[in-house]
Amino acid sequence: MEQMDRAEGAILGQAVGDMLGVPFEFANHTFTSLEGAELKGGGLGNYAPGEWSDDTQMMLYIARVSANGSDLTSGDCLDQIAAGFLSWYTDGVFTDIGNQTRVLLAELAGDDGLPGLSARMRQAAFDLHARTGRTAGNGALMRNAIIGLTRLGDPLATAASARAVAELTHADPLAAESCIIHAEIIRRSVLGRGWVIEDIVDLLAEDRRGFWIEALAMGDESVSSSRERFLASPTNPDDGFTVITLTKALVALAHGLRSQTPMTTTISTAIAMSNDTDTVAAVAGSLVGAHLGASAIATNWVAALNGLPVDPATGARLTADDLRTLARATAVNGLADSRTSDH
Repeated sequence: MEQMDRAEGAILGQAVGDMLGVPFEFANHTFTSLEGAELKGGGLGNYAPGEWSDDTQMMLYIARVSANGSDLTSGDCLDQIAAGFLSWYTDGVFTDIGNQTRVLLAELAGDDGLPGLSARMRQAAFDLHARTGRTAGNGALMRNAIIGLTRLGDPLATAASARAVAELTHADPLAAESCIIHAEIIRRSVLGRGWVIEDIVDLLAEDRRGFWIEALAMGDESVSSSRERFLASPTNPDDGFTVITLTKALVALAHGLRSQTPMTTTISTAIAMSNDTDTVAAVAGSLVGAHLGASAIATNWVAALNGLPVDPATGARLTADDLRTLARATAVNGLADSRTSDH
């Protein structure tokens, strides 16, 4: 039950961080505290009070597939996820969207959606990277939390799923690597296991580990200095870059877990140090939620949650109950279908 609480916490934490960050994105409001933030709405997408943004919207298209316990590296499952992303764009479900994701999905807007869509989307992402050399935005990381629940007993399968889903839209290796690290921290946290970054990066190619150890150094001194540096200049460096988004989320987590109010402090720190507030807070929220569990999230935040896409059966907007259901199904079905044991 504690593990299930943490599995729900990862997804509710993502949505709560997203929702709480919405009003403050790119300085639409001056952030002072989280009091009443769930009732402000607004932001770049003019969201309703309590509404999550594109971060959680895109995650839900992954969750609808992962809830079946499916192997997210398979062509069929990736086609389903890609079709969800494309319908999200072409049907106008989104009210806010990142620039890179917009460019990519616009290129595919006329696709017939037949089998092989995921391969075409992935190729379009690699073509975009070849043209621009700049595809390490945080658009893959922002939707990644559910991946951490897909194979709780199998770190290699979790990493493979994170890479496969990230590469649908983001070809730069840094995007997939940030998703692998994020998903593995969630996986270990849900299982109640500690982690250090030196162990997490073992899932990456050997020549990539040093970069991430340096980028994500979370020692006591670096946490304090990094937080002060980010708070002093929240727009520099750019937290639209996936490495900076993950770094800021981990700094916020480390700061929160050293406080008397870890959930609130983690999310408020993520917002205060960020420009892309909904995304950094969503990533930080998923991490602290996986660590503390859904039971640690303020009930007024959970009660306020709502958002798109609508329930395909009823046409109703989704709520926290729907997120809980998808989190539980993904965790249970994925654990039953794990292909190797975790050592």
